[in-house]
Amino acid sequence: MSGASFDPGKLNPKDFLHGAVSYQDLVNPEKFGRKAPEPVTRERLIDVLADQEYKFSIDDDGDPVGVWDQNLVWFMFLGAQKSFLQVRARWHRKVADNSRLALLQAMNDWNRDKLWPKVFTRQEPDSPGFLHVYTEVSTDFTAGATDDQLRRAVLVALEASSMFFSSLRATVPPLSAE
Repeated sequence: MSGASFDPGKLNPKDFLHGAVSYQDLVNPEKFGRKAPEPVTRERLIDVLADQEYKFSIDDDGDPVGVWDQNLVWFMFLGAQKSFLQVRARWHRKVADNSRLALLQAMNDWNRDKLWPKVFTRQEPDSPGFLHVYTEVSTDFTAGATDDQLRRAVLVALEASSMFFSSLRATVPPLSAE
């Protein structure tokens, strides 16, 4: 392309695709050696977590729960058809009420600038005078998913939550007991 300017509007898709691709080709993933999406179930999620060699247990509701980077993480299926996977994490640190403004500013900044994870805080009965910080990433699997899509959804939720919690370390002062 010496001297010529690049104009993506003049590209011919057939130059990039080997032969024409029809709608039937796109909805028939096996033609390209890919597996079709399957319903996402608790059992498939547990298999994905086990395949990644994650350490987890099963809670009283039958949902996987584990600890990542010291943070407690729940994997739950929500919705009328239980087709939404929600990965909810709770930061391992509690935040003193007197640091509420700094915490809320950091959370507001995150929620304004990032699509996910959703972040929120709440007081819990077992920790008066403190706030607990949570993240949530929800993925709609109504149409099903391949194993790779499910694995990536879990990884993204875990990484995004860890990124948020790491960003809080610089903003919220540690408690003297920590």
